[in-house]
Amino acid sequence: VLGYPVVGGNTITATEGVISGFEGFMLKTSAKIEGGNSGGGAFLKKDGCWFGIPTSVTKGDLESLGNIINYSLVHQKATE
Repeated sequence: VLGYPVVGGNTITATEGVISGFEGFMLKTSAKIEGGNSGGGAFLKKDGCWFGIPTSVTKGDLESLGNIINYSLVHQKATE
């Protein structure tokens, strides 16, 4: 996940994570998403391709999961 989080100042930050599942049209990830880097880009490390837009975080008791809007939904809405 790439973005400009509030805590990072004027620098681009990168966080890694694992896609752990799906919830509706959202992908769940362990990548850290902070205020400010939502709306950035989520990329597959292996292929270097863009696959979604980080949007929000669901905070749990033990761990937080980031939410990424799947690229296919973004592409579908853009072409409607």
